[in-house]
Amino acid sequence: MNVSLSRNSKILIYGLLYLFINNLFILKYVSRVNHVNEYMVAMGYSIAIIVGSFIYQRFTLHHKVYSYLFYGLTIFFFLFSIVVNYKVDGNSLNVDRWSALDYGIRALLNGEYPYTAGTHMGGRTSNLPSLLFIGIPFYFMGDVGYLQSFSFLLFAYIICKYVEGYKNRLFILILFCLSFSYLWEIFTKSDLISNVIVLIWFLFASQKWMARRRSMDIVTIAALAVSIFLTRVVVVVPLLLLLTNYFFHLDGRKKVLFVLTGLVVLLSFVAICFQHYGDINNLMLYNPIALQNRQLPLFISILCVIIPLVLSFFIKEKGKLFSLILLFLSIPLFLAFGSHLLEDGFTDALMLSYFDISYFNFLTPFAIYLFVHEITQTKMVYAEE
Repeated sequence: MNVSLSRNSKILIYGLLYLFINNLFILKYVSRVNHVNEYMVAMGYSIAIIVGSFIYQRFTLHHKVYSYLFYGLTIFFFLFSIVVNYKVDGNSLNVDRWSALDYGIRALLNGEYPYTAGTHMGGRTSNLPSLLFIGIPFYFMGDVGYLQSFSFLLFAYIICKYVEGYKNRLFILILFCLSFSYLWEIFTKSDLISNVIVLIWFLFASQKWMARRRSMDIVTIAALAVSIFLTRVVVVVPLLLLLTNYFFHLDGRKKVLFVLTGLVVLLSFVAICFQHYGDINNLMLYNPIALQNRQLPLFISILCVIIPLVLSFFIKEKGKLFSLILLFLSIPLFLAFGSHLLEDGFTDALMLSYFDISYFNFLTPFAIYLFVHEITQTKMVYAEE
């Protein structure tokens, strides 16, 4: 991720990160299957990914074959995710991310304060307002888990639009579909990777608008940036890396337009979602910011915001954006995970869920994208004139 790293070093880092995340899920969940050794599965999975990636790059088929396989896999996996969401009973799961979204939306639509709505496991929703609104169409479809299915289609669209060559597009899609961590998201009806996919779409799409600097484009960027920020607090890191330098190079009038647009969107969401908060004590006790900021000490969280803000001014090549985003999303996660390993031990931290490894899924799409980018030297198409 450092600009001085060689191409092979980057391939190794991104590939190992992909395997590390997926092996955590394998070790944790395969261990619950009788008569199956999770360490052997993890080793077999790693070897298969490494050998498969090597073979995939060494052989080339006609580009039409890759296009047929790309669209075929997209359709198959979309239908697979639909079936999984239909078949899996959310109330039988020991993960309440789906019900945090579902129950929060239900409370919002019923004119209640969504952050006091309990989940099916007795927890509380920590979803920021935008994520509640994103989930509403799928709530009316009968299962918020369908968000995963349609976000997968968005991911396939992003690959198709912003990656050159169907061979490379298919490579990314295969690694995504073979990711244990992503399959866990599908089976548990989680919304985390869906959130990241929406963020990645904005990172790409905004490049075209940023290049033009028209007033309408500035309004669009500001409105979408605030909306995406209001999904999860952690997305402030990639948004700062993307937008800080851009904002400071706008003229005074456009800066005001950007800020006013952002404030209107922010206040609109807050007014809708927080109008029934009750009293101030209730608001302080039940709010999504407090719930989402539990994994790290405050000073580390602040540093992980300040440093990207400064580095934004030194991003000269657009290709460095994703690697810096991955770096500054990785730092707090690995610090939090490491502190739990030291304090609680491996078994409690991983197997007993003292640390929620699903947060590593913030990194999965970026690791896949950058791994394929480096191993294939694929051009990233950030904007179309």
